[in-house]
Amino acid sequence: MAKLVLFDLDQTLIDLFKFHNSAFSKAFEKVFNKKASLDEIDFAGKTIKTIAIEIAKLKGISKKELKKKFAKALKLYEKFFIDSLPKNLRPFLLKGASKLVKKLHKEGFILALVSGGPKKILRTVLKRSGLLRYFSFIVSGEKEANRVRLVKGFVRKLKKKIVIEKIFVIGDSVRDIESGKAINAITIAVLTGFHSKKQLKKAKANYVFNNLADIKIKFLNSLN
Repeated sequence: MAKLVLFDLDQTLIDLFKFHNSAFSKAFEKVFNKKASLDEIDFAGKTIKTIAIEIAKLKGISKKELKKKFAKALKLYEKFFIDSLPKNLRPFLLKGASKLVKKLHKEGFILALVSGGPKKILRTVLKRSGLLRYFSFIVSGEKEANRVRLVKGFVRKLKKKIVIEKIFVIGDSVRDIESGKAINAITIAVLTGFHSKKQLKKAKANYVFNNLADIKIKFLNSLN
């Protein structure tokens, strides 16, 4: 039976916020002719579709206009983001990220990346950070506004193919924890993102660590 680990990406494995924010702002202004920044909302853990919906509402953009122009804005966001990235993203990996991912893979855990961003961006980040080969699945959020539905849909399909003994969700936001609760996973939060220890505990994370370096394989294997 398999042990599955669902990792969040941004602020959990790697910190690329400045690149995301710059690319999003440029794309949004070019398509909608309005200035916008990711940190104008509580964006952590949300899908890019949800983020666009919330910022569009904040800026007075109609649902009709957003629907019409979202695909174009998404393509520009992808382009601006990828074009701005350094070729080597290893220096941007957060403490313990590479070591934990490699150890889990070596121990036979199945690793899946679940993030709200477009798949092209997720693959690029994993590739340039040296982590792509350790992940069996990439679950992206450009077509789904609800992260819980995104995660539940992925796990439901996977369970039709393999028997899963345990599921762990590791992330930095309350949305990671909420999605983990929805699939009866063991939820592990890290304090490397924008949500506080108080917020993560309120979301009922099973465990809260400072960073990924504090999570040990022996500890994960001991959990029921």
